Amino acid sequence: MMQELPTFGELERNLNQKIYKLYKEELKHSPQKVTSKFFGNQLTIVIENALTKVEQILMNEHNEIQVVENLNSAINNAIKSKLKNIIETILAVEVEDILYTSTIETKRTGAIVILSQIPQVRSPKSLWKTPKIQYKNEHNGSQNERNGSQNEHNGSQTDNNFTLTMELAEKETPSE
Repeated sequence: MMQELPTFGELERNLNQKIYKLYKEELKHSPQKVTSKFFGNQLTIVIENALTKVEQILMNEHNEIQVVENLNSAINNAIKSKLKNIIETILAVEVEDILYTSTIETKRTGAIVILSQIPQVRSPKSLWKTPKIQYKNEHNGSQNERNGSQNEHNGSQTDNNFTLTMELAEKETPSE
């Protein structure tokens, strides 16, 4: 029996769950939210409320910014290799590089992951979407549409009172 390939959404959800579990098991900390998103052979990861209890206490009660930054850097270095293993296991693709850092003030940790190739998925066209913008001129009621990847627009513009609506318009997968 042949196993069906996952979608990008399924891979992202699986990554989010495994990264959450990594923080829970290794750091004894539950992040508020983990979000992953693919952009071609790049993957972004945002971890909300990523600072551990110790980091938060040092920051809130003692205002030890330099100590917190050093501790956070050590934690990130320890987690980075485990994160790489999780990503390579789930995606079945080699990780070429990971840019991994935290912002102490916002308690967020982020990663930009460069993959050796785009993971194999069931519907690869879902990755190539650009915003389609519809705008309505409040002055004369005319409605215009424009694709986010084009530099043209239809209709004339007489004032700056516009209502914007964004949709995702599917683009063809770029040829290689």
